[in-house]
Parts: sequence; C-alpha cells; structure tokens
Amino acid sequence: MLKVILIILIVLMPFLILADDNPEDISNNLRIDSLYINGDIISANRVNLPFDQISVNRTINSFLKPYQDSGYYYASLEIEQIEKDNSRVILHLNLLKGPLLKIGAIVIDGLRRTNVNTVKRYIAINKSDTLNNELLEKSDFAVRQIDYIRYLPPIDVIPRPGFTEADLLFHFEEIKPVSIIAGGGYLPDKKTMIWNLDLRLNNLFGSGRKVSFKSEKKEKGHNILELYYRQFIFNKGFSTVEFTTSTRDYRDQFYEFSIESKLKVLLSKKLHSGVGLGYRSVEPVETTLPYSSFSTYSADFSISSDNLIDKYNPIQGYEFDWIIKYTYRKYNDDSLQSERGLLSSYNDTRLKIKMGWYQTIISEFIVYTGLKYFGLETAEDLPPVSELYFVGGPGTIRGFRSEQFTALRTAIFTIEPRFRFNSGNFFLFYDGAYINNRIADSEAEIKTVENLYQGFGFGITLQNSYQFVKLSFGWNRDLPFDQPYLSLELSTDL
Repeated sequence: MLKVILIILIVLMPFLILADDNPEDISNNLRIDSLYINGDIISANRVNLPFDQISVNRTINSFLKPYQDSGYYYASLEIEQIEKDNSRVILHLNLLKGPLLKIGAIVIDGLRRTNVNTVKRYIAINKSDTLNNELLEKSDFAVRQIDYIRYLPPIDVIPRPGFTEADLLFHFEEIKPVSIIAGGGYLPDKKTMIWNLDLRLNNLFGSGRKVSFKSEKKEKGHNILELYYRQFIFNKGFSTVEFTTSTRDYRDQFYEFSIESKLKVLLSKKLHSGVGLGYRSVEPVETTLPYSSFSTYSADFSISSDNLIDKYNPIQGYEFDWIIKYTYRKYNDDSLQSERGLLSSYNDTRLKIKMGWYQTIISEFIVYTGLKYFGLETAEDLPPVSELYFVGGPGTIRGFRSEQFTALRTAIFTIEPRFRFNSGNFFLFYDGAYINNRIADSEAEIKTVENLYQGFGFGITLQNSYQFVKLSFGWNRDLPFDQPYLSLELSTDL
C-alpha cells in the first residue's frame, strides 16, 4: 500500500510544481478536492483533505479496504489524470482489483518440540479459503491465544506463481521447557523471610500441557503447597481442563487439603468462561476449639475478559475477572455443634471481582488503576479462620507483611503511575483496602469491625523475552521511612 501512495506522490509533484510559479507554497496550500476512481463503476469522492502523504494514505486505504476484505488482496490504484485549479487538486485514478486470492498452505516457522498440526488446528484456516483482512485479523488473534509458544508477528503473505494463491507464514519461538517464578521479602519485626516459588514445566509432549509445583510461605508457620496440571481439549479452539491439588499448613490455626477441577472455554474473541468443582477438608488445631473439623463441596462459575497484548508491560487496555462460588460446608462432629447451639452445615457464597485499566497519559507515561472485591456470605456468626480472606502483602496491600489481616469482605483499590521503557517500567503505587470482619468481644457478643488500611511505595520492573524481575519498596502510615518492606519477584525460563 505504501508503494502505491509513494508512486502517486512522485508522479503528481512534478506536474503540480510546473503548474505553479511559487512551488514553495504548494505543500502548504494544496488540498485534495476530489477523487474520481474508474473501476467496476465510476465513483466520485469529495474528500477536502491536505495534499500530503498521511491524507492520501488514509483516503486510499479507506477505498481499497472493501475490496481487500472481499479477497482482492492485491487491489491497487494507479494514476490516470491530474487536474489542478489554484489550490484544488482533482485526481483521476484507475482501480486494479487484481486476482481473487485463495489460501494455498499454512506454513509454521520456528517450532521443533511443538506439534505443528495442533497449532494449525488452533489457527483454524482451511486451504482454498479466501484471503482477506478479516481472515488475517482472525488468524492473528488466534495465534496470540496460544500461551505455550511465543508468536512473532506479523503474518507473512507469500504469493504463489500466477498470484491466485498465497501461503501464510507464521513465525513462532519455543518457550523454554522449564520456568521458575519466585518472589520474596523480609519481615524485620519477625526476623523471618517470606517467599513464593513456582516451578513450571511448559509444553509437555509438544501439545501445550503444563505442570506447576508451587510453594508459599506467607508468615512464620504459614505454608502452602500446590500441584497444578493443565491441558487443551477438543480438536479446535482454546478450551482447557485444569486440576489443582493443594495443602495449607497454618500450624497455629488449621491444616487444609483441597482438590479442584475446572473447565475453561473461549466464548468469543475477548470473553472466556469457566466452571469448576472442588472439595476441601479442614482440621483445626486445639487452640481454635470449639470448632471441629469440616468438609466442603463447591461449584463455581467464572467469566474473564481482556484486550491486553503485552501482559507484562501494557500501554493500553483492560482486564476483568468475575468468579462466584457456591459451597456446602458440613462439620464432622454433629454432637459438638448441637451442644453449641449451632448448625452442623452451612451454604456459603463467595464472590471475587478483579478489574484493571491501563491508560496512556502522554508518551511513555502510563497509569494503571485496579479494583478488587472479595466477599463471603454465610449464616454462621463466626466462621472458621480458614474460611476468611487473608489480606496484606505484595498480592493485596503492599506496604504490609503478607496475610496480616482477616476479612469476611474486602475491597482493594490500586493506583499505579508508570514510566514505561523498552525493557520494563518504573512505578509508584498507592493501595487502599476496606476490610469488614466479625469478631467476638470480651463478653462473647458478636460485633462487626471495619478498617481502612493504606500502603504506598515505589519500584522497578525489568524484563526481556525470558526473564522478569520486579523490585519494590513499600510503607504504611505506621512504618518508619528507614524500614520499608522489600519485595522481589523473579521469573526466568531455563
């Protein structure tokens, strides 16, 4: 397309300069008044635009787009006649539609371990399909959804002899088979380290299967272990099935074992949905009595959507997640519950909402704003601590140590100005969290408590194709300036 525009400008300018005694004023005064285009029919388009490359580019593209969308991929315009009346320019152009282009073959470049036929099924283009812009946009979107290989745009269109067929060449890069994602921090008041470690095995057997081993230490004596498995299902599309098994060992409070399964489906270009089932078994320690052990059975439904291209360093876009979970919870010791005058089982509802917006303000200055809501609705006045939300630390309120506060309901607001550069960004942050909980006072009466916590700080993110590092310093209003909470996140492929 750029070649067509350059040819038009190169051909036009000598005629126009010769027709005017003062060529220095031409570029400032000339305007395109009309375009007369001869093709299937003669059409006249009054445009009234400056005679410059940007205006010509926009006009030509808008006229050729319907033809290119219909399969005339090589449609172009050539100059036939030029008219100039003072500062008005009238162009007579001839439309060359060219041949109707069909797909010859799908060519995959850069993959060795990955099953190429599986990738082609995800692209979902058939031989002899008509090549047009809509098909290219659809293909570009499809390959961006394949998260176990790295797509390198653009799609190359390679015409075959005769220009009636063309091959589409997709460029990919293998993701390393092992990834390590880690984070850590130091709690000076407790003189202990906290961390999270996620060891991932990517693209097992070349079909996108993923296995993850995760370990977290939230506070001293608070540990989490998790095993995760994911694979794609069906012959086309991006539906996945996931299985997760985990334990939480909070030695001074409870021990928990859980298993979950989830089916996720791509409903439309930007909308994902999922359904899941889960089971949990919780054993409280003696200090939490009179609670007894209990089991839960859950079902959940989720919707998520985003339009982010660069997940690590976005410049514009949104992300949205909504999950509702219904849980049947039953205590294992019915006699203990009846003595306390409480029910032996409860039907609980959990709601999680996460929203985020990225907005470019000027040049490389970006602002991220986010909102999270976690809520538990239960008929039990004082549910076990294992059922509450733990809030605090890098994942929720930065500037506090991990899992410092418990809540029945919490709303967390984040604003994060960023200065973006090629290999990362420098950021400031402010986190505010409203926390709602129920507690028993000294007279064993149940009362609702509400608090607002605030954290702030700064940090830097560095990244390339295989590594990601995020370092941040956080404070709260009660934390001395010379004692910030330090957190480090690291991701690397091996």
